Amino acid sequence: MNSLPLAVVYVLGFALALFQYRRLPRVAAAAGGGFGALLLLLMLRPAVDSLIFAILRSDGQSISVMLTLTGLVFNLLGAVAMGAITFAIFADRPEVQLPFPGQPTAGSQPWNPGQ
Repeated sequence: MNSLPLAVVYVLGFALALFQYRRLPRVAAAAGGGFGALLLLLMLRPAVDSLIFAILRSDGQSISVMLTLTGLVFNLLGAVAMGAITFAIFADRPEVQLPFPGQPTAGSQPWNPGQ
């Protein structure tokens, strides 16, 4: 139950990505894939852990090794999913042109502590 807030965020992120697919297909696909993968990992991890405990219930050392290995795999997959979301944040963004040429002068700042 402590994962419910994360699940809500992942579902909302996935839904928002679906709604944006027609407008920004690459960005929405990356974001949707990332949020979907995170949601899938969030649901699979407890099931895999329970399965490991059920199969190896009498061998504590094997349980420890398997939990470490599956934890590593889940963390790597989560990092890939976060990479997809990060790509979606920064990909296909148009370059912003400032409305004025050149760098602003010191006197044009809204607040100048030197004065």
